[in-house]
Amino acid sequence: MFIGLTGGMGCGKSAACALFAEMNWLILDADEICHSLYDEKDGALLDLLRERWGNSVIKADGTGLDRGKVSDIIFNSLEERDWLNATIHPMVLQKALDIHAANPENDIIFDVPLLFEAGWCDQFDAIIAIWTEDEVRRTRLRERGMSDQDIAKRDAAQMPIKQKMELADHALINNGSIEKLRAQCEIVSNTLKHK
Repeated sequence: MFIGLTGGMGCGKSAACALFAEMNWLILDADEICHSLYDEKDGALLDLLRERWGNSVIKADGTGLDRGKVSDIIFNSLEERDWLNATIHPMVLQKALDIHAANPENDIIFDVPLLFEAGWCDQFDAIIAIWTEDEVRRTRLRERGMSDQDIAKRDAAQMPIKQKMELADHALINNGSIEKLRAQCEIVSNTLKHK
């Protein structure tokens, strides 16, 4: 089974994934796959980014991509963000599909913040969306060191969380304790595994 999990920043995707891992789901993370592609020193992605943006996005020691400089570019230019997404999304999806094909005995949850934005709905057996009240979510993001301006820029680059909830097959509400989230994850896990 190949399940997509999505939601907005600070909604608790990582917490939900940790709980699903305890329930014997293999967890894949789109951000981790993306970072591994960024870190491939001789990879195709690094070459494409250098060609597009020059050496200014390469770390001073030449060891890989300077993600901070890339963030500055893509969160200040819709055109550049669209170009990067169109470039990297197929690579990330292919890596995940390769892992899925190599692990047919595992039930997989793939954490994809931009699942709907990337148009990947038809890749999954089902989609889970996680939601958190906006002020709770913003407090979590501020605690991670994000400014309100950073939060607003990143929110503007994503589909509204409410819309993701409407499009998903299953929903998790993460306003309370980890125990409340665990109980919801158990229900969703059991529902999915006993279809």
